[in-house]
Amino acid sequence: MRRVIHKVFPIWSFDKEERWLNEMVAQGWALDDVGFCRYEFESCEPGEYVIGLEMLEERLNHPKSQDYLSFLKETGVELVGTIFRWAYLRSRSDVDSVLFSDTDSLIRHMDRVITLPGMLTIAMMLMVPNQVTHFMNNRDTGSLVVMIMSIGVVLLMAYAFVRIHVKRQKLKKERVLHE
Repeated sequence: MRRVIHKVFPIWSFDKEERWLNEMVAQGWALDDVGFCRYEFESCEPGEYVIGLEMLEERLNHPKSQDYLSFLKETGVELVGTIFRWAYLRSRSDVDSVLFSDTDSLIRHMDRVITLPGMLTIAMMLMVPNQVTHFMNNRDTGSLVVMIMSIGVVLLMAYAFVRIHVKRQKLKKERVLHE
């Protein structure tokens, strides 16, 4: 049996997304395919799989990513699908396949995750002044909509950056406490 669920998770909630996917496995639904805001599940034994999310260092077709995914496959981890550089991975629950075995590897992962909203914030911030100027010169509805949307994206990406940065800082404090 198959099931499709449409759901939205913001980039700063990737850990919640991963928890939800594992809760679905606990209910007997294993992630089998993924698309933008779309999750396709197949029935499975409850708890049969463990689902993990990881932002790859490079795009999917890059040799470094292909080598890494081949290595994961050898350890029993299969690639379910990708969205941009996000890899959705699953392994049987009886396979020892922890993606982030220590705090340092998790912090490095957070560094990759934080890059996207950081770069988008900077890029959009560079565009907003031109859009404001264009609106001030033309005073048309289209320019106003584009300007407001751009400011909205800047604010959203800045918020994402801050949320991920806070998570990353907590991990760094935990690392110091355990040393």
